[in-house]
This record gives sequence, C-alpha cells and structure tokens, in this order.
Amino acid sequence: MKALITGGSSDLGVALAQALHQKGYAILLTARTKPPLPFPFRAADLTQDRSSIISWIHEECPSLIINNAGAGLYGPALSHSIPEQLDLLRLNAEATLELTLEGAQTLLKQEKQGVILNISSAAGSFPYPGFSIYAASKGCITSFSQALDAELKDKGIRVLVACPGQIATSFRQKASKGHFVQSTPWSLPVNFVVKKLLKQIERKVPFSVIDYRYQILLALTQIMPRSWRNALLINSLKKRYP
Repeated sequence: MKALITGGSSDLGVALAQALHQKGYAILLTARTKPPLPFPFRAADLTQDRSSIISWIHEECPSLIINNAGAGLYGPALSHSIPEQLDLLRLNAEATLELTLEGAQTLLKQEKQGVILNISSAAGSFPYPGFSIYAASKGCITSFSQALDAELKDKGIRVLVACPGQIATSFRQKASKGHFVQSTPWSLPVNFVVKKLLKQIERKVPFSVIDYRYQILLALTQIMPRSWRNALLINSLKKRYP
C-alpha cells in the first residue's frame, strides 16, 4: 500500500504520514520544504508546477492520495493583492482538482481500487466575508469531490472529502501573516483529527464535518437570515486580520 500526501512537511501532513506509516503504508510526501521524516519526498510548489508530482503518481500509482496542501488569507478581499489570491485559488482548488483527477485516472488505467481524500473546510459551505477566496476554493473542493465520488464509486475508486474545523496548527498564523498567533477554544488536537480522518478512509465515508460544533454551526447558518450570518462570520474573524 502506498500513500501520497501533499502538504507533508508540517502539522497535519506530518501527523498523517506517521500514522499511515504505522498502519503499513509506504509514504510519499510532497511540499515546498523537506519534512523532518525519513520518507521519499519531492519538493514542489503546487501553485506553479505540478508535473513532477503528476509523474510520481503515474510511476507509483498510490492507492491512497491525501490532498492536504492548502492556505488561507484573513481579511477583506481587496486588502490582498490579486496575484496572491489567485495563487491561493491555484493551491486550494486547481492543484487539488488536478491531482485528484490524475490519481483517479491512474488507478482506473491500472485497474486498481483506491481512495482519494481531499481536505476541505466548513467555510466552503457558505459565502464568508473576510475569508472569501478561501471559502470559495474550499466550496469548489467539497462539491467536486462528492460529484466525482458518485461517478467513480462503482469502479472501486472513492473520492472522500473532510472538513476538519479549526486544528491546533500554524494555519491561523500563516493566514493572518503573523498577526494572529494564539490558539482558540475551538482548536482540535492534530492527533484527534488524524484518528477521525483514518476512520473516514477506512469506512469510506464520502463527506464528514469532524467537529460537532461546526455541524451545529452549519445547521444554524442554513436557517438564519443572511445579514445575521454575515455579521456573525465577520465578527468571528476581526481579530485575525493583519
């Protein structure tokens, strides 16, 4: 069994690699910087050139691909440069779509079964003022993954999508450009999230929102007036703006 993990140099990617290795997977990692792990690694900036990773998928035909690489930007859309936001869209959406399609096509050609897990976000379930590009990119992944799973399920290829919620990682610090560094009461331990993701892979659950608090929040946002929802979301992020 082989597992390819993007964003494998830190935080959730490292924890997933370690956990899957313990389960007997041969691990393949990709990220911009080399991870502190003794597994095969290919450096790649997925916003620019994904050809080396696509070739790796063709060569190794991993039975598990986890598209974990991603980034965020806190703040109003016009407070960030357009190229910066397009890079985020390329990383979160375009790269995930391309690697998912390449992985599924490779499995299909070699007549193998497999699982592709795409890490999305509950933020992709609604328009999110102050987090607009990130939310749009994750909404794309959530919708695409579920549709492709329905297309490929009968062929033994599953495309799963997970919305972990807030995790105790460096994501908030990076998304706020160093402005917001403290953890929040909503943050889940990385190892807890890893266990939930491994269970989702094992059971082949098409879609999951890991944090029950976000399950409640998603239900509420579907019924509250749009103006209330927007005010709630804007206030939740104000301290995180750079």
